[in-house]
Amino acid sequence: MNLLLLEACNTYNYGSMMMVENFIHYSHQKDPEIQYYVVAEDEVHINRIKEATGLGEQIFYIKGAELFRNNSVMRSFILKKIFHVDVYSDLMKKMDKILVFGGDDYTEIYGMKYLYRQLCYTDAMKPKETYMALVGQSIGPFKRKFTRNRAFSLFGLMDMISLREHESYLYLKKYGFSNIVEMTDLALLPLAKEDSKAITKENTIILCPSELMYRHAKKISREEFIEFNIQLCRCLLNKGYKLILLPHVWDDMIGGDLAITKEIYQAVADKENILLVEEPVLPAQIRYMIRKSRLLIAERMHPAISCLECETPSLVFSYGRKYEGIFKKLYGLNELLIDIREYDDIKSLLSDCMKKLENIMQQYDFIVDRIKKKNNEAQPITREHIYNIVDATQK
Repeated sequence: MNLLLLEACNTYNYGSMMMVENFIHYSHQKDPEIQYYVVAEDEVHINRIKEATGLGEQIFYIKGAELFRNNSVMRSFILKKIFHVDVYSDLMKKMDKILVFGGDDYTEIYGMKYLYRQLCYTDAMKPKETYMALVGQSIGPFKRKFTRNRAFSLFGLMDMISLREHESYLYLKKYGFSNIVEMTDLALLPLAKEDSKAITKENTIILCPSELMYRHAKKISREEFIEFNIQLCRCLLNKGYKLILLPHVWDDMIGGDLAITKEIYQAVADKENILLVEEPVLPAQIRYMIRKSRLLIAERMHPAISCLECETPSLVFSYGRKYEGIFKKLYGLNELLIDIREYDDIKSLLSDCMKKLENIMQQYDFIVDRIKKKNNEAQPITREHIYNIVDATQK
């Protein structure tokens, strides 16, 4: 079987990499003969996926333009939609299934221009006769009727849409979609080369700063958010913790989290007790750090997802339903969340963070037990979902 994997191309976004890495790893367990064709702009990302999964012989690097006769995705979209031209190359016609991996690409979080471009791109990548699924997505809600109609027209072409939180599932179900399934995040599963043995916890806290999180606050600037993180680091160091500063999105379409992480690191004086992870690593290496650490502070969602799999508590900055769907509704751990949308000053944000951290430490064993119990429920469902995608046929 030949699988075409889309939106899996940036392995410097460790959340994105974990999802595609786990899909390849567990689908290979179901069918060891699968060949994976991964669309990316640079072969370095394919090499990182090969290293992480150990399946170098079955993973192939291709550019999106290679899937079309005229080597242009958007031109092919126009020819396909308006003139009904057969635009696909022989390589595309070899594909048995096309899988588009999530996140938030079909929401309005990144702006309308990005959303419309994503809708057109996905439409261009859908031959009528080929199975296509959106995997691990958050969907909508769409404010304008025109946007909703355009998105729903595309979603109706999909053979399957798997949704990573309950609200997205209810949203599409309300509008009559029957090609939808509810799942958990693919990153909740152990990674291919992850060492899951019990490790003695050190007196270390990992901080994953974000270049995006402050933008969801009521009124906090980038400079203020950096200052908040600097003060947070100093508070934790004063309490005797060692710190690891980890940009969980090393690079992406807005430059990733490395720059803001460096700025925070450079402003904190106590370099003996703080480590900056400056070079790109593999997700399994991050999980080893998490297993050794007492706690993680996540200004991105996927480092906190890794904490769940590693049975390690985290303080999770949130701004929407994807956080609430996993941490509040699925795991029953609302005490881990701090909603950035409620804040317009860093003084109250810092005060509430320290109170939350103290509360997490007081309930530490209860939280770990809760995570273990929910992992035992959620992980088999996630594995089965991957197996079902391998077995699925076109509707």
